[in-house]
Amino acid sequence: MSTTSPHDLNSLGQPVGFPVADWTPPPLPSTETMEGRFCRLEKLDAACHAASLYAANSLDAEGRMWTYLGYGHFDSEEAYRPWVDEVSSKGDPLFFAIIDTESGRAIGVASYLRIDPRVGSIEVGHLAYSPLLQGTTAATEAMFLMMKRAFDHGYRRYEWKCDALNAPSRAAAQRLGFTFEGIFRQAIIVKGRNRDTAWFSIIDKEWPALRGVFERWLDPANFDEEGKQRTRLSDLTTPATPTPIIRQASPAEAGIVSGILTEAAQWLTEKGEPLWKAGELSPDTIATDVADGLFYLAWIKGDAAGVFKMQDEDQLFWPDLPQREAIYLHRIAVRRSHAGGGVLDAMIDFARHATIAANRRFLRLDCVASRHKLCAVYEKRGFVKHSERQVGPYFVARYQQEVS
Repeated sequence: MSTTSPHDLNSLGQPVGFPVADWTPPPLPSTETMEGRFCRLEKLDAACHAASLYAANSLDAEGRMWTYLGYGHFDSEEAYRPWVDEVSSKGDPLFFAIIDTESGRAIGVASYLRIDPRVGSIEVGHLAYSPLLQGTTAATEAMFLMMKRAFDHGYRRYEWKCDALNAPSRAAAQRLGFTFEGIFRQAIIVKGRNRDTAWFSIIDKEWPALRGVFERWLDPANFDEEGKQRTRLSDLTTPATPTPIIRQASPAEAGIVSGILTEAAQWLTEKGEPLWKAGELSPDTIATDVADGLFYLAWIKGDAAGVFKMQDEDQLFWPDLPQREAIYLHRIAVRRSHAGGGVLDAMIDFARHATIAANRRFLRLDCVASRHKLCAVYEKRGFVKHSERQVGPYFVARYQQEVS
């Protein structure tokens, strides 16, 4: 639902994070009951909840709900109760029992964990939803209530992590409005097996809109007489086009940068508009610029979708103008599989914010003057032709836009 965070440039021209002014760490999450219309969440207590939970969990005869958890299944209530006793005595993870409002029975558990008030980060996890809770409105409402408490307390980041092979959990995270951030390979070992971990998050600036989505979905008007939803939550939380995530390319990603540029060069050649030569796009050729932090990659759901190079000087194409009044873009390319998906707009918007952060007046780029369609693409995005110039074998149109 968002791009990477805005950033500044320091006195060395290096990108640095935006300032977090007057930061006050939030309190540890409250253990008070969270009340909803379909469920309530009470601090887990063996005496109050263990018997009901075990009975509900036992309806999962195959033990599917335990496959991706680091514990379970439990063969008897006698085996399950000590586990509840142990985990309910801790503050991190902080477990809650999910109580069905209508029946009053405990039918699932969830917890906060990796609670770090210093930086305002908190995770939701240890979801053990019995068959009585799976797929219900209460299951979704429980997650909303836990999100709401975390952000009401003042946390900046709310995390969801799961086994990368756990497709239902990954789908649930995205349905709930989390943004996929990537996969940590060989992150941990669970029940003697490797686990690659998929990471998702919601951040505080996204919460007001997402809270409105949940409140709209949970509104009684969204359900018919039989309790069936009229509008699916996923229709409200999943953007029609995924938003690209922009970040600086690492030295290890020189091959990815080269691959995108080479694909673009081949496509232009096939169109009869050759631009870059293959040799100048090899990983070895661009490695220094990548290592110097000049290249940025646009990612969509873990796929590298576009690339651009951002410089704070350009003596080759703009030698006649003051260098320090602008940021300069080069090597802009979008993979054909992502053409028209908003990648170019996201990359230009990122560069525009970087220009503002660097206290520069203009964002500048150039293209071969005879490529009229590409010139029109840039003009559509707010660039104005400054001039034309012969640069080596290229006759280029130079464009700029004034930022504010």
